[in-house]
Amino acid sequence: MWKITIDNSNSIPVRVITLSLSLVFFSPCASFAQAPSPVISQANPPQTITIDELLTYASTHAPNVLTAQTYINTARADLTSAQILTPFNPEIWLSLGTRTSLGLTGLEAETSIQQQIEIGGERDLRIAHAQAVQEQTTATVAEIQWALHVEIHTLSTQLLLAQEREKLTQIFIEFNEHLSKIAQRQVDAGEISPLVLLVAQTDLAQAQSQLISAQQHIRILQAKLAATSGWPSTHFPHFSDILPPIQKAPPDHVLLSQMQQHPALRARDLAVSSAHHKISLENRESWPSPTVGLSYAYEGQIGQESHVWLATIGVPLPFWQSNQGEQAHAAAQLETAKINRTITEIQLSTLLAEATSRLNAAVDLVAIYEKTIIPSSQQSLSQLQRAYDLGEVDIHQVSQTRERLLLAHQQHLEAKIQYYEAAAQLEGLIGVEIWDLLNGAQQP
Repeated sequence: MWKITIDNSNSIPVRVITLSLSLVFFSPCASFAQAPSPVISQANPPQTITIDELLTYASTHAPNVLTAQTYINTARADLTSAQILTPFNPEIWLSLGTRTSLGLTGLEAETSIQQQIEIGGERDLRIAHAQAVQEQTTATVAEIQWALHVEIHTLSTQLLLAQEREKLTQIFIEFNEHLSKIAQRQVDAGEISPLVLLVAQTDLAQAQSQLISAQQHIRILQAKLAATSGWPSTHFPHFSDILPPIQKAPPDHVLLSQMQQHPALRARDLAVSSAHHKISLENRESWPSPTVGLSYAYEGQIGQESHVWLATIGVPLPFWQSNQGEQAHAAAQLETAKINRTITEIQLSTLLAEATSRLNAAVDLVAIYEKTIIPSSQQSLSQLQRAYDLGEVDIHQVSQTRERLLLAHQQHLEAKIQYYEAAAQLEGLIGVEIWDLLNGAQQP
């Protein structure tokens, strides 16, 4: 007797990484540098892994993270450049020659040193702008890290669901193999027509082809997870986690409040702040930068010598060039940053409402199957096999009933897939672990 025992218990949530980013600003995004990355041997990779461990490993090996780190290095280099005392190097001049007068020739020499200086505090403004850009870059990296976090969670739940599909298909294969053996014995004994055996073998072949498809889908998901996380081996381990519980979405006001702390919004806010710093810098850069200097001249003639010391200062007259182009460019950058911030918030809010609706609808759909259809179908499969063994139903009735039971289980699995896809989208939109938020919303 066969009984479908696919585990769809949702009592134990997947363990997940606590999200925190050790920056000078708050971000709900996961900090991939918090936990030490597990050492994974390419020659002897582990056979099982948790989602926590995979997320931690991806923190230092995922291609997207490695690329994002280069952005921070560039921002640090810009800050180093801004911290230079002055962008102008001193200039030194030396002149040597002779003067001839009334048939007499004497030596003349002149040397001078000049330095262009800034009088408006431009260096401090450059440092402030570079620091703002560095914070913006760090927030952008946090946004990339959170996108990676969500993608790994999405692929991980898809893989767990694909493994459920594989187990379900194997159960139906065992059922069809049993029927095919009985049909074969009956044909050999001359009790039934060979057409009955053909029907049983056709059902078995269909179930086997579905198993091949399910296993291929698992391998594709494993390959995607390996590529996304930077996994060092072609063999991807099995997850030791189970699927987190299926629950309704938190209230709208909770979701909207969390969304305001999304890494993308934080990055857009810092882009606006950086643009303000850029405007302040470019406005100050329009101030003239005077040049101060000191010169010494020696004039030598026969019978007399002279020494001349001069202090000099020069100030450019900003008649035509007063940094107008850079000021206009900075103002355009600020306007663009503000628009991007507004658009991002609107897009997040719209997608949030859509994902919430999809998630709650999927919860209701899963509940319908798990309360009515799935429990009865588990008993029906065993009863169907017993009835066929006793000759109470023919192979055509078995085939039709089996097809309906398989379809019901597949639809139940599709409903769960829709739920976890919506949950992953919702998690990506609010910037925190969705199941941590769900569990927190349920606490008094």
